[in-house]
Amino acid sequence: MSKKSGIGVIFLLLLSLGVIFLGYRHAANQKEEMMAQANGAQQDKKEETAKEKNLNTDAFEEKRDQLSIVDYITYLQQQKDETTISFYGQLADEEKWPEEVKDFLEEQTGKEVNANRLTKEKTDTYQLAVSEDDKDLTETKTDVVFYLLPSIGDKKRDISLDDSSSYIERSIKKIQKALPESLIVAVTPHPDSSELGNRNSRTLDYTAYMERGIKAAEEMELPIFDLHKDFQEQLDDDKTELGNYLTSDGDILNSKGTALQVQLFQAFLSEPIDTTSGI
Repeated sequence: MSKKSGIGVIFLLLLSLGVIFLGYRHAANQKEEMMAQANGAQQDKKEETAKEKNLNTDAFEEKRDQLSIVDYITYLQQQKDETTISFYGQLADEEKWPEEVKDFLEEQTGKEVNANRLTKEKTDTYQLAVSEDDKDLTETKTDVVFYLLPSIGDKKRDISLDDSSSYIERSIKKIQKALPESLIVAVTPHPDSSELGNRNSRTLDYTAYMERGIKAAEEMELPIFDLHKDFQEQLDDDKTELGNYLTSDGDILNSKGTALQVQLFQAFLSEPIDTTSGI
């Protein structure tokens, strides 16, 4: 091989190596640019999501005095990993509607909602006020407490209306102390045909205690779901008898009564109320 040819071969070899090197370098630069763009897009998405979350949070905060329970729980789900509701007060063991209320909230919010049933079939405001269930309440970490007014229990205990109000106040303050960030909603019982007009020694039936319970809850500035009133109004609108919605004993909801109760509860959970007493 001549000297010229050797130099040419070496030149071509160096040129090829240079082209390969430049190709690798260009590819590496492109990869770095693509990674930078991807990281930037991901960061922009994170910032956009955080901004959207803050906007939603701000919007909720601005209308806390007119949020539905569904909206309120949705708002809480943006702030924490779990949300919990609890039913507290007087409720017959056979009543299954709380499970359907839980299911409705999960359907509306798209997330799981924990539920506790801290109820007794035979109780009254005195028992709720003096019972040492503070620890049980605290452990539930409840966000919304449905305080089921034990109006029938008070009528059977035969206590005065003033005492009933006092015990309601004590029991609610106990809940507030155990669950300081919880929203407490007072709920009246559904109509009970076995107790309507059935008076105690004070000539009071359960509706008198119920009305006093509503007044006590209002004085403590709690949201109130007057289920009893809504239930009766629905019966009047449908021109039907209460007995069609209760078992033969007249105090427990049958399947038709349960369906109506759930329907009324769902309507209430979707209505704007003042939630500022919560978290």
